[in-house]
Amino acid sequence: NVDTGINLDDGDGLIIFKQRTGSQPWRWHDTIRGLGYGLESHNANAQADYSDHLTSFTDTTFTVGAGFPYNQMSGADPNNLEKHVAWTFRKAPGFFDIVAYSGNGSTNQEFSHSLGSMPGMVIIKNLSRNSDWFVWVDDNISTLEGTLNTYDDFGYNVIGTVTDTTVQTLYANQFSTNYPGDDYVAYIFAKDTPGLIKCGTYSSSGETVNLGFRPQWIMIKSVDNNNAYTGDWRIVDTARGIVNGDGDINLWPNEDRAENAGSFASVLDLNENGFTVEGQGAYGSSTIYVAIAENAEADIPTDIYATG
Repeated sequence: NVDTGINLDDGDGLIIFKQRTGSQPWRWHDTIRGLGYGLESHNANAQADYSDHLTSFTDTTFTVGAGFPYNQMSGADPNNLEKHVAWTFRKAPGFFDIVAYSGNGSTNQEFSHSLGSMPGMVIIKNLSRNSDWFVWVDDNISTLEGTLNTYDDFGYNVIGTVTDTTVQTLYANQFSTNYPGDDYVAYIFAKDTPGLIKCGTYSSSGETVNLGFRPQWIMIKSVDNNNAYTGDWRIVDTARGIVNGDGDINLWPNEDRAENAGSFASVLDLNENGFTVEGQGAYGSSTIYVAIAENAEADIPTDIYATG
């Protein structure tokens, strides 16, 4: 049993798992699709049934089974245990939503969301077949689209108009977002809710980004860099460690490798109102980010839980 303090028993949410010390697959589990069904953000695979791995949600905890990749020891030495991380996002207006929908093969299909505000990032995954994870981002100037499971640059165009109530998929018979009879899930993050969450872009190393809050979790991706490592998605958080200078602890949603705090580990420097971009935090001409506040209001259900 892992105590997060987040209620997923009578409220919907998402948990993202990764082994920190080894090259185990990413797992995305949510309450909408069902307890056992997992997705892996480092590949294009359809969802799979891992019902013996994640075994329960409660009002304060989740439970992992003995076979779960995020409940493993490293040999029999209790002083040499594998370390893991789990990030929990509960559905809430102005913060985060999960939507399941079925493809109908039509042009300009729409589905509704319940954020009650403008999305800043929409992540869509086909559950029924192997297909890339598509990511739509609003950077205040234009809309950008990329793939979560690759280090490719942004340049796709499969998602249409996004509003504070709906998301539109553009094309008929598109495997990634709208193939007839296929099932999909969309993870939707709010664009800008003061004191809670903000999505946006920055341009270069040394730039200071004003969020209006001190962040605890940040995901970034270069828009126009498509090289290994420099084009990767990156997640840093305060539970594992964000420091001034070298030592930020990186994980890459598009790669299953273990976390790194050595080379390529100087990403961000936090402050009370946002962050300053460090050396490995910017590649190319523009970088997108999603940042979640460290000191959110008590009634806003956000948290990070890192084991180890």
